[in-house]
Amino acid sequence: MCAGGHALSLGRDEGGWTPEQLLLLGAESSLMEAVLMAARNAGIDVLGYLSSGHLDVPDEAGAAPRLELNPCVVVASVDEAQRKALLSTAVAEASLVGRLLGAHLQVGIDVRLEPSA
Repeated sequence: MCAGGHALSLGRDEGGWTPEQLLLLGAESSLMEAVLMAARNAGIDVLGYLSSGHLDVPDEAGAAPRLELNPCVVVASVDEAQRKALLSTAVAEASLVGRLLGAHLQVGIDVRLEPSA
């Protein structure tokens, strides 16, 4: 059951969530938690967070699939040291899913400045 009492449809049938989609959703959530924790620990106020993810399954035989996550974090002000801490690859490694997927996870974090906030 999902929020609101709706049934969660699993499987490859029309409208169902596949295990691959659930893995991508879990990776996105885990990375978001790690990024927001790193921002909080660095004293950065996050105004917004948006991410897009993609499961890349190569056509080449034997090539390993990869998850690509591209979060964008919006902040009001940030100095270079804080930006480096937030963009660090350690953020991806801090998430449980990041540690589990290792080299199968590619992360590109973008920090946007919104000074008018």
